[in-house]
Amino acid sequence: MSAVDNKVTDGNGSESTEITVNKDVSDTMESALKQEKEDKENSLIIHHQFNSRRPSMESFAAEELLRRRLRTFVIHLVHVITPVTACLLLVVFFVDLTNDDTSRGFMFEEQETDPNHLRNGFLTAVIYLSWLIVITFIFACLFVNDYHSCIKGTLLFAGCLILILIPLRCLRVYFEKVADTGDWITVGLFLWNFSLTGIFVIHWPQYSPLLLNQTFLVISCSLLSLDLIRILPDFIIWILLGLLIFWDIFAVLFPCGPLRKMVDKANDKENKTPFPTGSAYLTRLQTEPEGHLLGLRDFTFYSVLIGKVASYFDYWSVVSCSVSLLFGLITTITISPFMAKKGVPVLPISLSLAIVVYLVNHFFATPFSNSLALHQVYV
Repeated sequence: MSAVDNKVTDGNGSESTEITVNKDVSDTMESALKQEKEDKENSLIIHHQFNSRRPSMESFAAEELLRRRLRTFVIHLVHVITPVTACLLLVVFFVDLTNDDTSRGFMFEEQETDPNHLRNGFLTAVIYLSWLIVITFIFACLFVNDYHSCIKGTLLFAGCLILILIPLRCLRVYFEKVADTGDWITVGLFLWNFSLTGIFVIHWPQYSPLLLNQTFLVISCSLLSLDLIRILPDFIIWILLGLLIFWDIFAVLFPCGPLRKMVDKANDKENKTPFPTGSAYLTRLQTEPEGHLLGLRDFTFYSVLIGKVASYFDYWSVVSCSVSLLFGLITTITISPFMAKKGVPVLPISLSLAIVVYLVNHFFATPFSNSLALHQVYV
């Protein structure tokens, strides 16, 4: 207010201009002090909120390290899941291409329900597993004693058999299925080039692109799986897969296990002694300073399970078993950093989940869906 508008009269009725001016100055100073106090309080509040939201250097570094590890883990996980998925798809394609059997169920044909037949099948599966155990122990002894030339020579011979004989048998079955005759001259030239290229890129990976090397390894796994599916009866395959779960646990986790010996040997030399190259291992996932190894054996038995399910023409079970198998593999890789020094068995979780899912589909889900379709009930 102005001095003119706020005039104060004293007892004699005269105007007191001096009192009015002093009052205006006092009000202005009080208002300024009050505003300054509020500004200080607001600035303190804003500064406190900013400091409380700003992370410390230690927490920022920890978050950045965690983010970097998580990104690395996801990238490596994709590098493992991709070849496994490609191998499963390829073996399903090969089974569909060469399968001329009618659709069957899970090892319960009339002649296979006989107790003696099942007992003989179990013994046959034990014999096959015994051969696998003996071969694994031999390779472990050779690796521990640094006989790498013997290992490479054996793997080279096995690779030749896989890339030459198995494709020839598959092509013969395919020609018998779709045509009476085939151009065997062209087939021979194709097999010659295919086999030599595969052997070279697998066993001398330093001279070939990584993608080509892994492509032939995936093809080798698929061909070996297809051969096992065709030569072994159904019930033997399922029993063998169940026994492999327990064997893999022993071979990796127990101190006297052959794969545990190989991992310890590699760790003792700080990974300067490599695992057998080529068809021995397909990919190496670094989760910690130690690595997680996924071998050709693991890919092969994954493919055997999915290929056997695909041979029943039950593609819903193929999809569900594949998803459960990949989920088990992801779970195994996730827990591997906590057991990096001992190693983690790759087969038990994945095979157990896939077998359980197939059993549930075969005995519950498929009969239920067939019953609904028979009575024309739609859910």
